[in-house]
This record gives sequence, C-alpha cells and structure tokens, in this order.
Amino acid sequence: MTIRAELDWDGDQVLREIERESEKALNAAAEVVRTEIVQSMPGKGSRLVTGTGGDSGIRGQYIASNPGQPPGVRKGTLRNSISNERAGRLRRTVGTNLRTKKGKYLRGELLEYGTSKMAARPFMGPGLSRSRDKAIKMFRSTLRKALR
Repeated sequence: MTIRAELDWDGDQVLREIERESEKALNAAAEVVRTEIVQSMPGKGSRLVTGTGGDSGIRGQYIASNPGQPPGVRKGTLRNSISNERAGRLRRTVGTNLRTKKGKYLRGELLEYGTSKMAARPFMGPGLSRSRDKAIKMFRSTLRKALR
C-alpha cells in the first residue's frame, strides 16, 4: 500500500493577498501622517482678535502664526484639504492641492517654503518627521495582523 500526498501552492493568489493587505497597511500608515499634519494646525501664535469697526459692528482681525510655526487657521480650508490618496500600486500621497484664490499657486507650497515676502510656516515636513516612526509601526502591525 502506498500513501501519497499532493500539495498545491497557488503562489499568484498568495502574492495578490500580500499586495492587498500591504495596500491596507500603507493606507493606515499614511493616515497616521495625515492626522499628525492636520493636528499640528493651528500653530502657536495664530489667533483671531476681535474689535469694533465698520458698519457691521464687530470685526475680526487675524494675527498670523509666527514664522517657523505651522500656519494658523482662519476657516480651516487648508487643514480640511489635507488628504491621504492612492497614487498607484503600493503608493500613497498625503498632501493638499489647494490653490490660491486666483489658482496660480499651491497654497501649501507657499506656506511650507515661504515666499520673498513671507517667512515659511512649515507643516508638511515637520508633520512627516514627527509621525515617521509611528507610521512605520502602524504599517508593520497592520500587515502582521492581516497575514497571520
């Protein structure tokens, strides 16, 4: 009597599952970065000072954040525009495409790097630096849980 076992390994299916779970883990890691950037605004030094004036009675005056600090928040447009998006196979992009009112410049770039008339108020680079280790841990733990 002969006992025989036959094993089939579907390598393509295994690789598809690893890639699918890697996409999920990468999304979770990118969300850590996005959250850190969003939570860094408003920066210290930004505030709305109210006073009286004009026909409407009370008028607010915005005081910008200090140079080197994340940009302050007036309406939250920039902060709300920061997104985590799929940018291809196993690739995510965290950032903003928000443009100035006339659409000529990217508002985030002007704030991140400054201009000849305004000092930089970086928020993307520092947010990435602060969240790097946590994002890597999130990627690893999410992928480990999925592939058990």
